[in-house]
Amino acid sequence: MQELAYDNFINTIKSKASRVTYHNNLQQFMKFLGVTNPESLLNIEVEQSIKQYIIFFRDKISPATLHNRIASIYHFYDMNDIVINKRKISKFKAEFRRVKLDRAYSHEEIAKILGAADLRMKICILLMASGGLRKGTLPDLRLRTLEGNKLTVYENSNEEYFTFVTPRMLKVHQRIHRIQKANWRRNNFRFLSD
Repeated sequence: MQELAYDNFINTIKSKASRVTYHNNLQQFMKFLGVTNPESLLNIEVEQSIKQYIIFFRDKISPATLHNRIASIYHFYDMNDIVINKRKISKFKAEFRRVKLDRAYSHEEIAKILGAADLRMKICILLMASGGLRKGTLPDLRLRTLEGNKLTVYENSNEEYFTFVTPRMLKVHQRIHRIQKANWRRNNFRFLSD
């Protein structure tokens, strides 16, 4: 019975990366409340606890981070059929403010990172820099979806989109592909000659 509340929560999250984030966010909420298992979260004053959590963290972390943490908590209670007045609770959140300015990496910064990376990491860096990908897309990315310089991201999902990558990224990809092919032939040949 202890795991039912958690199973309802975690098994309804599709993305592996989101599952990890939601798990960590729920753990932080439990730690804040001094609770050790998720089942205990069903026996607390839910709205009051969430309000206290928001008030405690609203000046300590960015509004976007707090919003994501609260979304995880809401999901837990939604999946366990506990109704929360989200509109009322949202009044306790701080006004959105930009904490960090977004900017693209300069060519020099990318070159410095690439200088320290092996071939496999180079392709990850170049994919992210040239295609505008976030790191959460990389584990599920399949390079078979690369057609010319067009790359399909989140293939066969509702969030599917495409982006374009640079010629430099394509050269690195082709180089890795040649090395992998040569290694496969060499290893396969050894296996056949034994």
